Amino acid sequence: MSLVTITTSQAPEPGVGEIISPLVLCNTTNSTVMIDLRFHRDEANAEFYVLRNMPVTAYETTPIPLNGQFLKSGDTLEIMASANLAIHATLSFTQ
Repeated sequence: MSLVTITTSQAPEPGVGEIISPLVLCNTTNSTVMIDLRFHRDEANAEFYVLRNMPVTAYETTPIPLNGQFLKSGDTLEIMASANLAIHATLSFTQ
C-alpha cells in the first residue's frame, strides 16, 4: 500500500486554504488499484473518509470533486493506494 499525504503549512492566521480544483488521480499501472481518500481535521482531532476501496482501472485518470473544501493549518488529506507507486495525484489549493 502506498500513501500520499498533503498537509497545509503553518501559515499565519487565519491559516485557511481552499481546494480550488478536483483531485486528479491517475493509475500508472496495468492493473486496477483500490483507493482510499481520508481527511484529518487537526483542530477536532477527527478523521473521515471521502472514498473507501474505490477502484481505479489500469491507466485511468479519475477526477474527484473536492473543490470548495477548506483546510486549516495542520489538516491533512491522505490518499492510500493498494499498490506502491501506482497513483499520481494532482491538486490545486490557495492559502
